[in-house]
Amino acid sequence: HTIAVPYATEAGRFQNAGVPTIVCGPGSIDQAHQPDEYVETGELAACLGFLRELANEWGNRTVSKTHPRAKQMRVLR
Repeated sequence: HTIAVPYATEAGRFQNAGVPTIVCGPGSIDQAHQPDEYVETGELAACLGFLRELANEWGNRTVSKTHPRAKQMRVLR
């Protein structure tokens, strides 16, 4: 679901440039950007696992030569 939050990211700039963008990270939004902000160690581990899976998924993709941004796109292996 979508929520409004009292802080910003550069995600809008990427979206305006045509780059699909998702903002995510470890921890609870209830604890984020608070005076006593913290992230549980287990949440960091879960985030790392997510990022590894994402990198593996994208690393296994090929970009069509006809894709409008094919020349700018790089796939890390």
